Amino acid sequence: MERAENGQSFFLRVRKISTPQMKFSHPWGVGKVYVFIRGGRELPISFEYDVRLRGDFKEAAGSANRGGFSMREYLFPFGVRYQVLAPSPSFVDYAREANVWGRGLYLLKSHLVRQANRWFGELDRKLFVGLLLGDSAIYFPRQLKDTFRLAGLTHLLVVSGTQVSLLFLFISLLFLRLESPLTLSGRIMRVMKYLLALGFIFTYAVLTGFEPSIQRAFVVSVLIMGAHFFIYEADSFNLLGQAGIILLLMKPMELFSVSFQLTFAATLGLILALRVFGPYLSLIPPWGRGLGAILISTAGAQVLVAPFLALYFNQVSLWGLVSNLIAIPVSFFVIVLGLIFYLVSFCSPLALAVAFLLRVLLHFLYQWARLFAALPGSNYHFVPISSAVALGFFALLFIAVVAVGWSRFRSRWWQALGCVILAGILLLVVSVRYRLRLPELRVFYVASGSASAFIGRSRSTIVFADLPASAERQSSLLDDLYWLLSKEGAGRVSALVVLGGEDLQPGVLAESPLMPDTVVSALAGTVWPLRSSAQLPSDLQWFFNQRGEIAFFAVDLGRTTVLLPPTEGLRSRLDVRLPDTGDATGVRGERRVLVLSGAAARFQSSAVGDFLRANRMETIILQGRGRIPDSLLPFTVGTTVLTQAARHEIDVRSNGASSL
Repeated sequence: MERAENGQSFFLRVRKISTPQMKFSHPWGVGKVYVFIRGGRELPISFEYDVRLRGDFKEAAGSANRGGFSMREYLFPFGVRYQVLAPSPSFVDYAREANVWGRGLYLLKSHLVRQANRWFGELDRKLFVGLLLGDSAIYFPRQLKDTFRLAGLTHLLVVSGTQVSLLFLFISLLFLRLESPLTLSGRIMRVMKYLLALGFIFTYAVLTGFEPSIQRAFVVSVLIMGAHFFIYEADSFNLLGQAGIILLLMKPMELFSVSFQLTFAATLGLILALRVFGPYLSLIPPWGRGLGAILISTAGAQVLVAPFLALYFNQVSLWGLVSNLIAIPVSFFVIVLGLIFYLVSFCSPLALAVAFLLRVLLHFLYQWARLFAALPGSNYHFVPISSAVALGFFALLFIAVVAVGWSRFRSRWWQALGCVILAGILLLVVSVRYRLRLPELRVFYVASGSASAFIGRSRSTIVFADLPASAERQSSLLDDLYWLLSKEGAGRVSALVVLGGEDLQPGVLAESPLMPDTVVSALAGTVWPLRSSAQLPSDLQWFFNQRGEIAFFAVDLGRTTVLLPPTEGLRSRLDVRLPDTGDATGVRGERRVLVLSGAAARFQSSAVGDFLRANRMETIILQGRGRIPDSLLPFTVGTTVLTQAARHEIDVRSNGASSL
């Protein structure tokens, strides 16, 4: 359960749904929902508790506008489509403690986390618990996650099928390879060791959250043990396919889960790569075959997950293949030593020695991630692509690998090269189509505020924002803007223009992934270059009033000029008379768009009215919530007014059109 200022939230497996229109139940559960309970006391519930609650049951809604928060997209990676909203904890009218099995697992996980808290520092503890128990057991700061994401090592921060596979290998070496005599006691011992191995793996899978990657590895482990028990030969492709069918029969909606798609694509790529290129390992010296196998398997996994990364995250690390060469073996040693650490934790001298080795490996792993996160190309942004393009991209890459491994034609390498070229052409066409619609001005609405972003033809971006007061809210606003811009396919941020509000708090930009080249303060009229080679964008202009203050910033989008005035001191600044677009001195056919914060339009409506009386605007965009004040309506005759409440999407493009 996660607790915040305005309430508490958790995921709940539903066994029964009762509404005036329908009643439905199943003892195995009918799916998983997201529950949010507003305010009040903290509920005394935890892992495997039975809860009966009353609330608003509905499908998770999408964003009200293109830049806003989408609950549907937030829940999508968890394979959840529905949510339950309860006004207060009093609507939870029944809660029963977990059974003995559930309480035991909860106590075991709590004990494992406490042991990690005892022996490791903050950073080492987060990495250690993330590798062994999953990121749901502990809070990860955004800076740590961003460092590993940029290095292409995000999969190390969460428990994946790798940990389950390693545990299965460890148990196999200890139990399953022990010979059993052909006697009654030997047969009983043979059954017991398989049940014991299954119990260990299942317990670990439940402890780590039983996410799709864990489910896949667990089902594959069970199938392998079944084949081994009945003395059948197991094929990796068949095992993967059987695991997918079993999981989808149990939970059909998992097919739409991001983690399900990523884990099966990565495993398929790993199997294909080793099956096709594994025989070539015999050509290299024995000491290098281990690294060669890691290189081949990592490359295969990353190739087949690339379409899904481009579809869902619009970004990829170009250094992931190199960084994993060392990070994966190190993580293996961390997992093995972690299991040994928990086995010897009752003995302080032994636990101290193992913890010291773990701290060295964890510190090295973090510094390794920081090294690759700082390299150029660690944060390459894709342009937005559709599901159909991602599926075609995946199919072409899959055919290329299959052509090399199974084609009997002499030209199989040429066939594979042709598929790769077609995949590249597909992405090139998508990129060209995306760039043809640039430049554009995008207005974003997020929980911490609102901002405008001008995305240029080269995908470089100028961000205009009113900053909140606290450093925490500033950091949240910049982080939200970074992810929204990444989703829109924008590249680097060339300038951050602070239109009003508060100045940047110290340390906010240092920990933010947004990291602009230059910061411009509209109120102070100052420019701070943050990079040695930083230059102000050529398409950013600002104009001064008679007092020498910045009256407004201007960005040109073809025949459309977008004006963004500072929000502080608006009355004294907006005393500028713009050239009439109908005059001979003006630019004929020029369109003007004025972007204002909702607060400025409400509380300084007279200054805005004077400006609109003297200057013709085709479109007015009000950022933030609310509608246009009645006092401004007389000045908006023949003018399109766009607000968050009236329009779901605001998109001003280079041809002067406003797309809604």
